[in-house]
Amino acid sequence: RLLDVLVQLKRVRLQPPDGQLAPGEYVLLRQLEEGPAKSCRELSRRLGVKPAAVSGLLSRLEQRGYLTRGESRCDRRRIDIALTEAGRTALRKTADSVGRQSAFLTAQLGEEDAGQFITLANRVLEGIHRFQAERNQ
Repeated sequence: RLLDVLVQLKRVRLQPPDGQLAPGEYVLLRQLEEGPAKSCRELSRRLGVKPAAVSGLLSRLEQRGYLTRGESRCDRRRIDIALTEAGRTALRKTADSVGRQSAFLTAQLGEEDAGQFITLANRVLEGIHRFQAERNQ
């Protein structure tokens, strides 16, 4: 049953209103808001996803002017990936929508159940990561 629910949750696609960031774009830009990244690999580690998934998002977001990728000043073998002012603006616009969605879902569950759900979901994610790590050894 647990896997059935996880599969159903994975199928849910929150469609952003026009002009706002998709969930993956929002999460990536939030990471850059916390600080620039030195490589696609570093950013993928911070996000907990594969570099290939990040690469496509970076290209789309760079084309839209939300981030920049440039040669590192410290190490020419690396790139600096940083949020632009347009990226910050897109984050602010999307944050309002995310806040409303979060408030709606919290109201559906109630504060206590929402907190429990978050705790349990994090434990499930940790378990999945441990399982995958053991399987790959």
